[in-house]
Amino acid sequence: MTTKTSYRWDIQGLRAIAVLAVVLFHISPHRLPGGYLGVDVFFVISGYLIIGFICRDIAKKTFSLSTFYARRIKRLFPALLATVIASSFGSYFLFLPKETALFAKSVISTLLYISNMFFYTQSDYFDADLKFSPLLHTWSLSVEEQFYIIFPLLLLLIFKYKPARLQMSLILIGIVSFILSEYLLHVDPSMSFFISPTRFWQFIVGGLLALNIHRLSISKMSSNFLGGLGLSTLLICFISYNEETLFPGINALIPTIATLLILLAGNTASPFSEVMANPINRFFGNISYSLYLWHWPIIVFVKLNPSSIAPQVVNIIILVSSIILGYLSWKFIELPFSSKRFKTSNKVTFKTSIGVSAALIPLMIYSTNGLTDRFESEQLHYSSFLEYDRPGFNAGTCFLSTAHDDIRFFDKKQCVNFDEEKYNILLIGDSHAAHWNSALNQLAEPNQTISQVTSSGCRPIMPLTGSKRCVDLMAFGINELVKSYRFDKIILSARWEETEFENLRSTVNHLTAFTDKLVVIGRTIEYKRDLPRLLATAGVDNIQNNVHYDYSFFSNMNEKFKKVVENNPRAFYVSLTDIICASDKEPVHCKTVTFEDIPLSFDCGHFTHEGALEVAKQWKEEQF
Repeated sequence: MTTKTSYRWDIQGLRAIAVLAVVLFHISPHRLPGGYLGVDVFFVISGYLIIGFICRDIAKKTFSLSTFYARRIKRLFPALLATVIASSFGSYFLFLPKETALFAKSVISTLLYISNMFFYTQSDYFDADLKFSPLLHTWSLSVEEQFYIIFPLLLLLIFKYKPARLQMSLILIGIVSFILSEYLLHVDPSMSFFISPTRFWQFIVGGLLALNIHRLSISKMSSNFLGGLGLSTLLICFISYNEETLFPGINALIPTIATLLILLAGNTASPFSEVMANPINRFFGNISYSLYLWHWPIIVFVKLNPSSIAPQVVNIIILVSSIILGYLSWKFIELPFSSKRFKTSNKVTFKTSIGVSAALIPLMIYSTNGLTDRFESEQLHYSSFLEYDRPGFNAGTCFLSTAHDDIRFFDKKQCVNFDEEKYNILLIGDSHAAHWNSALNQLAEPNQTISQVTSSGCRPIMPLTGSKRCVDLMAFGINELVKSYRFDKIILSARWEETEFENLRSTVNHLTAFTDKLVVIGRTIEYKRDLPRLLATAGVDNIQNNVHYDYSFFSNMNEKFKKVVENNPRAFYVSLTDIICASDKEPVHCKTVTFEDIPLSFDCGHFTHEGALEVAKQWKEEQF
């Protein structure tokens, strides 16, 4: 283990890079799509520092479990508590009942250091509302806290019974953790991402470096080379990884090893370590914990309601505000409570933290009813659709998502209903196809069948791209299935991208060889926030374009995509923009509720059953 006693300012520099990557990713994901890897950098750093510290003190017989936990509480709890309290005030004034209930549950799980498990249970393709949970980012803090709780006990046991097997024991645990991470990635990706056992190997590799770094003396030249290699690799990962990258598992190895190289290089005084320890890096490294805590609630509350302010300006405001609040939190909360001058016994520290949590948790339990007294009946009516159960999607059988991330979940017997004696219709596409299924089944004549081949994020376009689930299922639908059965009609519906126009036209021409009629459904209006939320907060008459949705974008795309069926007598196009929006008015008015006052969409753009039914009734005869 390391014997170096001087403060590792280069590690503060690494913290700065990690936290800024996460913050920039959360503010503008498309600009730094792999910025979420900053969390993994923190895991490796924590393993390096904590395992090294514990093992060093256990070896010297100076380690105290109660003192260790008390220090962690003083270091982490006050700033976390301040964030929770501030977020609670924001949620009370800005959140609807469902959002309030979700927030209250997230507070309870955060205070119990199990928010990673809570958010795992909430994770699903359609749970975009999680992106507006102010404490979503605490999942990684819970992983760290679970590491802090478990590993001191584990290391004490190893030192007591098998001290000579310390590193081998850690290696074996790390291997099991890594294998579990990769295995679950293909069984339950959300579980692999959120739970701590699949992340422990990253802490362990950091710890193993700490235990052996005194044996790894390197020259200044080697430090510059290894550090530069690690840093450039990490930056490349920040740019090249994205939310579609299977992670953690094997793909987590590269950023983890890159972080190890930076830690190793920084242990030697060199130009690289001096660059890492520059004043700017020191500043952001110092405030990294508080900056991480505060940036996400700021993002949530600022972006919760659409604004006419340019997005770039909003992002700058968020970044500056996050840095200012992060600094103030570090200066006036973190430093005083973690300072040696703040002397409290371990018992007082434990009692205080437990007492505060015990006082907050009953309040949050009460808040899980949504605190509905704050709202009028109309607001409660619209906001109730935020809990829409998506009837007819057939999730897990005919509609696959990340929770059912394999074609093996697709149930051919239930989803393919071809009958040679009837008129057979095939619905194929992503979630924007699945939201038509229940309406199509209700509108179908007794002599008609509806078959459904749908999967989240999987557009039925050749050449096939995307995850293995997408490629496998779409290949089955637009190649194997249409060739095995001649459907009377094929309906393609998806969240089409502008760049896919030519490929979609080619796909249409390909599929018309296997059917008498092919219908392409265009993009519907998508709102900047969930439509039920907008209806509850802004009202039916106040949802205008530019602020709440960009009509010109969808109108222009609609005109372009109408051409995918031109000169093809068997192909027809459904223009949802023309059906939903009255373009002869200024500003353009788009229908938001059905005749029965039901929101057309239950989120930003997926139809409710009632919405899909009302819109589908307006398709032309040749289209249906």
